[in-house]
Amino acid sequence: MMRDFAGGRSVDIGNFPPSYFFSQFPVASLNGSLPILFDSAEQAATLFRASQENIDEIEAEMDAVNLHPFLYRGLPQYRLICTKPVETLDDFQGLKVRTYGTFHPILFQHFGAVPVNLELGETYDGLQRGTVDCVYLNYQAASLYKLFEVAKYTSDAEFGATTLYQTFVNKDVWESWSPEFQELFNAVVADAEDKATQEIDAAEQAGLDTLTANGVEVVPFLDQDKMEAEAPDFLELWVEKVAEVGKGDAAREHADFIRAQLVAAKTQ
Repeated sequence: MMRDFAGGRSVDIGNFPPSYFFSQFPVASLNGSLPILFDSAEQAATLFRASQENIDEIEAEMDAVNLHPFLYRGLPQYRLICTKPVETLDDFQGLKVRTYGTFHPILFQHFGAVPVNLELGETYDGLQRGTVDCVYLNYQAASLYKLFEVAKYTSDAEFGATTLYQTFVNKDVWESWSPEFQELFNAVVADAEDKATQEIDAAEQAGLDTLTANGVEVVPFLDQDKMEAEAPDFLELWVEKVAEVGKGDAAREHADFIRAQLVAAKTQ
């Protein structure tokens, strides 16, 4: 695994999502795990960095595997790319939806859909063979995987932005660098994050343009407010899961931090 290679010095720098490795990063797992949480890729990336800089237990989890995290990026709103139109929550009944992880399936199951966890590489065949009716993904990725060839509808429902894979440097390598080089490294990383933030919305629009140019119809979703109001409180569900492995206090601190940041963002 890349986390082991980077932490053990098989490679100096690696890239992976902490949320995929809950057993090693239970408290760090929040940012990439939950639907209907972040409004934009920029917000997801910003709070990803903020939580890792403010929650001591996250630093401890990284130290335990000898990793120094850097490069925080986000992905835009997840949507549905489907073989049939999805206009309301009633259309979720029995709908087979490609999902992933632990909490995203809960969202669709809550509204009567049938979650089917698939790897990205399996989504095209899944739509083509009828294994799934919809793929849960952003427009850019859907266009890259050419899902427009096998699915001719997309909903403009918003299921939340998320974080992109995080990049790490072996901590021993990081600490071997001079303070001057570390400062230069961080400045380059900041430029890269700014560039990603500036370009992500355009890339997402280009993905949507590719879909529609290939015959995909954008179906307005009429129940966005209702869906958000009736969805489970995923921050609370996440805290409960982390508490099962004995880190309930740190999980509560992280969840409360994120919730406070989101409330503050809405009042600005």
